Amino acid sequence: MQRWQNDSWTYPGMFWRFMLDRAPNVSYTDYKAGDNARADAILDKMADKADVIVVTTQYSRGGQRDVRPFLNGLRRFNKPVVYVTNNPYKLVVTDEMDTVVCCYGLGHESLEAASRFLYEGPQ
Repeated sequence: MQRWQNDSWTYPGMFWRFMLDRAPNVSYTDYKAGDNARADAILDKMADKADVIVVTTQYSRGGQRDVRPFLNGLRRFNKPVVYVTNNPYKLVVTDEMDTVVCCYGLGHESLEAASRFLYEGPQ
């Protein structure tokens, strides 16, 4: 998302901001597909404090790296993991993923709706 849409309307921490508006104890870290060492180190420190891990992914046909190993690796924390993505297909979503929220886009409106859904359920 941030590579293509990075302005005051759509920016890297936007989903976290929507989640934070609904709960004061939400943490955020960013990761870059294919270079997950920083995110893994942060997650290793934060995971024991989390009740649920929520991760967003954006699939784009141009230059896409395989994010499935990173996403499936989140299961090591033995916490519920919610995947918010723009793509419901096996390129991103695997059978190991228990909870997937597919927005078909990761823009401002989609992520605001996803955060609302996670906290308030279907409308």
